[in-house]
Amino acid sequence: FWHKGCLKCTVCGMTLNIKNVKGYEKMPYCHAHYPHMKPTVICDNPEMQRIRLLTDIQSNAKYHEDFNKSKGKFTVVTDDPVLARAKEQQRNVSQIDYTGKRKDSSSQLLSH
Repeated sequence: FWHKGCLKCTVCGMTLNIKNVKGYEKMPYCHAHYPHMKPTVICDNPEMQRIRLLTDIQSNAKYHEDFNKSKGKFTVVTDDPVLARAKEQQRNVSQIDYTGKRKDSSSQLLSH
């Protein structure tokens, strides 16, 4: 018996469920990695596993290198109508809190 979150393919680690699990020698496999006595579309020998691991490591290293280069920099976002409206509302709320009065569209102070 397996916990729901622990049922993973022995080869690739894909999470499995009762509909897609295949057992072989009491171990769970996905359909693609289920041991067959005939050639399959997946070439997964120790050399290919090593190459996949090295590729993942290199990809992760490149991601972290790019992240560290861009850390501390920012991308300027231009004002869009939604952001402009939100800024205006915040200014109005701030003005009301400060003076107890609000401005209408003609810039006249109104008391409420």
